[in-house]
Amino acid sequence: MIKDIDMDYIGIFSEYIKKGYSIELISSEFEIPIENLLNLKKQINEEIKEENLQRKLLDKINYMNKKYFELYNEDSNVSNFCEQLDSEKEEVENIITKINNLIDELNETDSQKINKTIGKNINVELNKLYKMNLTLEQLERIQGYFNFLNNYYKRNVKNKKFLYLDLKNKFDLKQIDTLSLEVKKATSIDRLNELKELINDLKKNNKNVMFFSSVDLLISRKKQEMELNKKHVLPKSMESIALQLADGNLEIKNANEIIDRESKKAVSLLPKNKFSLTEEQQKNIFYNIIIQNIANDSVRFPIKNPKDTLSQIIELSGCTVNCALNCVLDNLLSMERIDGAKQLLSSIHDKYKLR
Repeated sequence: MIKDIDMDYIGIFSEYIKKGYSIELISSEFEIPIENLLNLKKQINEEIKEENLQRKLLDKINYMNKKYFELYNEDSNVSNFCEQLDSEKEEVENIITKINNLIDELNETDSQKINKTIGKNINVELNKLYKMNLTLEQLERIQGYFNFLNNYYKRNVKNKKFLYLDLKNKFDLKQIDTLSLEVKKATSIDRLNELKELINDLKKNNKNVMFFSSVDLLISRKKQEMELNKKHVLPKSMESIALQLADGNLEIKNANEIIDRESKKAVSLLPKNKFSLTEEQQKNIFYNIIIQNIANDSVRFPIKNPKDTLSQIIELSGCTVNCALNCVLDNLLSMERIDGAKQLLSSIHDKYKLR
């Protein structure tokens, strides 16, 4: 409680202080000891600081929610990020050159007035860059500018507050969007490892470590999928399962034992962290590999009994009727067995209530 201020009026005086009214004037007009108003102002500033921290935390959480949504919904259009066009490259490089020149000027003068003007000009150019599509290499150079400016202000400016903090946070998010795009474009584990090393380096010089967790997760997931599901390579231990499925005479119990054993083995070889695949997820990957191989390779796995194969795929994997049906139809049609596909559709129409 703020002593000597009527509780009924604290809210009113708080609003006056928030609006910038002089506490000396409030003290004089309402005959309140200025020390009490100073305490009230201190309390208000602490509340505002806490609100700002909560808002920044909420912004980070909202950003993370957005990134996780994109991660698990690859077809989402949440991000408007695009790759840099050739027509933009020259303009971007010209702005970067201008910033380099301004930083040189900043190093060469001791005048606070001139430095303030140069600082404003740098801010203008950085805002121009923020509105453009940038490459990873360009974003790394821009992060270097922020590191320089931060150190410069700490050494040479009385007000030690980093004036570019909000803009730097925006570029951090832009950099993460660019990294996410590079991860999605990556076609090899080596490239994913390069991006992972880059992220680790960025974390060392960046307070917004939380921002990078979505990209870490994206890399981890894609790396595991590449290692286990690259081009739908079928493990030798499961070739017999695909062959028996194609023949329509699979022993489900034996097949599940093989898949359970291989799933445990695969999961045990992966790095252990909170993003690691579970055995159930690994089993689903193996089911998908088997189904994709039957669908796409009718030479190795020609389906002989379409109706039996369809029902056994559903029984083994628990996939939907449409998923199993697409697999069988793709196999039949690739062998130009159009009549077989029509007969299958006709025979299962009522059983699976197909439309």
